[in-house]
Amino acid sequence: YFAGVANLHRHVPPVADEISEWPLASPLARIQAAKGQPIPNVWHRIVKLSPLHCQVLRFLDGTRSSKGIADALAASVLKGELTLEQEGKPLRDPDQVRQASAACVGPVLGDLAKSALLVRQSIPAPPARTHP
Repeated sequence: YFAGVANLHRHVPPVADEISEWPLASPLARIQAAKGQPIPNVWHRIVKLSPLHCQVLRFLDGTRSSKGIADALAASVLKGELTLEQEGKPLRDPDQVRQASAACVGPVLGDLAKSALLVRQSIPAPPARTHP
């Protein structure tokens, strides 16, 4: 332990084993991402994320499906809160923004899961959600 080879924990954090239908990140990670502050994962390690990853992380409150996350991401891009590029040029056309947003959500969620930023929901998600 003292050599930095092993980390001891009294409990196992609720790291998500897989990306759920309604992805969830810890409230602290979402708040830190929204404030532009360092983001701790469930192992209390600081994770460096791109602006795209931070924006997606902010939407992971367990109330959105992947489609809902893509829709929220597209809305952020169209409002000018984030820029998505294709071949080095910013996307401005709403259809292209929606298509690019939908295409990047899966890989970004995968990155966030690998970084131990997604958590298990403590209770099963209810069938009716506020976002698609």
